[in-house]
This record gives sequence, structure tokens and C-alpha cells, in this order.
Amino acid sequence: MSQLPKQVICFLGPFGSGCSTTAQILQVEGNYKYISLSEYIKTTFKGLSRREQQIKGNEIRTKDGDDFLAKEVKAKISNSDSMIIFDSIKNLGELKYIRDEFPNSITFGLFAEPLTRWDRLLEQYKHDGKTFLDFKDDDEHDHSDESIHGQQVYECTIQSDVLIDTTKKTKEDVVRNVNDYIALYYKPEKEWLPPTNDELAMNYAINVSYLSKCLKRQVGAIIMNTNGEILSNGVNNPPRRAEHSCYESGRCQRDVYRTCAKCGNTIKHYKCDCGEEKKELKEFANMLDLCNSLHAEENAILNLTKRTGYEKGLRIFTTTFPCLLCAKKIAQLEFQEVIYVDPYPVLPALELLNKLGIRVTRYSGVMPRAFNQIFNRPAEFKGIDKTQEEQNEPEACSESSTGTKERTDKSESGSSRAGDR
Repeated sequence: MSQLPKQVICFLGPFGSGCSTTAQILQVEGNYKYISLSEYIKTTFKGLSRREQQIKGNEIRTKDGDDFLAKEVKAKISNSDSMIIFDSIKNLGELKYIRDEFPNSITFGLFAEPLTRWDRLLEQYKHDGKTFLDFKDDDEHDHSDESIHGQQVYECTIQSDVLIDTTKKTKEDVVRNVNDYIALYYKPEKEWLPPTNDELAMNYAINVSYLSKCLKRQVGAIIMNTNGEILSNGVNNPPRRAEHSCYESGRCQRDVYRTCAKCGNTIKHYKCDCGEEKKELKEFANMLDLCNSLHAEENAILNLTKRTGYEKGLRIFTTTFPCLLCAKKIAQLEFQEVIYVDPYPVLPALELLNKLGIRVTRYSGVMPRAFNQIFNRPAEFKGIDKTQEEQNEPEACSESSTGTKERTDKSESGSSRAGDR
């Protein structure tokens, strides 16, 4: 292959989220060449169950390299294939290989609530004599296997260029969403639209997270009011004037606390396998209590109250789901909504927020890797007609139930991008 295809679209996400369905519809409607990374396993090893396919894929990546399946399917692409769709990307090595080989690619991470995915796959599992427990087991292994050569759907999904929640969407809705983003990314008609408030806020939160010196996870949080104005930000760092002992020493303090002084192994609870006890660990019900950093949500709330005082109806955008302590602070200030990227909510925190009527929403929209490509206005863009221009004025934007200004403009083809984009 001597030249890059004109368009390379990648789909990844938990099974039952609509990746393959969307990809196959686009294949027919957009004349794409459809390539599934799992097809190699299905054709080489016939008659395997989903779990057996997962295990076989893990074995292949362990033996031949994490990018083996991606290399195998790339060999099927010819110079005449100008429109490509990759489906069933399961490992970070596969994602990296495709992005390296096709730097003009755009990756869509589709996701849906587990019960929604189960409803979509119910007949298939019944036909195979499987139950909901089998679905949960498959889902657990699909999201994140212990081996780095295993299934890494969770890690791949949050590294997507665009996240789309398909829980309450029809397949037609999802296809329209994807097509809208493809048009903005490749700009075949020199189209342009600005980011939504949600996209701006979440990308701000992700970028501000890079200020964190935490060795385990960098977290950012942004607080926005109902007018779409960003009021505050925060990252997980120690209080001002306090030293960041983890960053300075190069070792997480929680790991230091949990290291056995006698044998050097990690203490799982308060007693090491060698018999040595570390009684002070009994005092901490949560290992997060051993960290001297404030959480990103805490810092954002403290910065907000210090600068602007109390205001109701705010929304907080955080790169990871808040812990219970942060959820309590969010509830105390009567926030309207929590928007997050990390797909694993802390259940006690989720229950508290739901009980108090605070909306909890997993983020859908553009992620940092593709932000500039999608929203950078092309030089050829000459504006829009007066009717569309008026719709894009702040006072002409409609307010969604989440307080986000929704787009009301349409492309030349007439397909609306309002709300569900």
C-alpha cells in the first residue's frame, strides 16, 4: 500500500454497544471496506464461544505480539481501498499499530449501560444456552484482562477520539452521530461547527489533569454554571505548601505504607504473608486515606467557594468518577449534574447522588486527540447563511435538560446535529 486511504474509521467498545452494527451499516451506505480484527480468530479457529475467542486472542498476542491481529488484517488492504473501517479492536497494541499506520484515522468509542447491552444480546446468549452470569463474565474479561496481552476494551475506549453513548439511541441515531463527526473530521464539504459546552469542559478537565503529580492517576475536574461558563478547576495534588512526597521520592506513599519492613512484599490488608503485621493499616478503611493529596473534585470545589461563593445548579466535569467523600461535597453544594469519563462508578457515591436527585452522566463527545482536527475551522470556511448564523448566536441556542447549549444548525444535506451530536 503506497498511499493512505482517504478515510479510516475505527470502532471499539464493549460488545453489545453497537460497534459492529454501526460499522456494517456504514459499510453499505458509505462504500467502505469492512475489516474486523476478530475475523482472523473466527475463521482460523471455528466454533469457539465468545470466551474461547477471548482466550485465543490473548494467546496469539502473547506469542506473536500485541499488534499481530492488526498486521494480519492490514495485509488485506489494497491501493484501491480508499475508505476503510476497522472493527473489534481489543488491545492497546492493536490501536497503536493502526494509528501509526493510518495517522489520518478517527476512532469511535461506543458504549452503553450493561443492562441495555444484555437486552440486545439476550437472544444470542439464549440460543447458546448461556445466562446473564455468562454475559457478566464475558464482559469482565472483555473490559480488562490481567495480562497486558489480553482484552483491554476499557483502556482502548477511553483513548478514543470520540465517545458516543448508545444506551438510548436507535442504530439510525448512532449512524447519524458518527457520520456528523466524520464530516467534521475529514471536512469533505469544508464544514465547521464549534464544540459544545460539554466537549469544551471535558477537554479542559482532561488537559488540566496533566498538572497532577500523582504517580498512579492524573485526575482533572471542571465546574461549569448553567450559562456554560467555566468557574473553577482542580487536580489531584497535595494542599498548597505541602510537599508532594510521592513525586519527590518517585514512589506512591500508599505503596510505601503497604510494604512489609521484614520481607519487602506488599501487604494486602494489615498482615503480610510472612506473618509480619502493620497495625497502623487497620486504622484505614480506605487506602485513599493514606494519600496526602486532595482529590480533583475537592480542589475544584474549594477553588470555587474561595473565589465566587455559593451558587446552585452547577455541573462538574471530572475525568474519573468521584469517590464517596467528593460526592458528599458535591451534594452539599447542590450540584445539578456530574459528568465523567471513567466507566466504573463508585457504587456508594453513585447511590448517594441518585438518591439526592443529582444527575450522573457518562461523557459523550470529542476527546483531546481529535479535538483540534475536528474543531479547527478550515481556511476555506466562508461562513453560513444568515438564518444559520442567527441560530449559532448564544441567545438563539436552545438549552438542553442538562444545561448544555445544543446545536441547532444543519449541514447542507439537511441532517440535523441538534442535541444528539
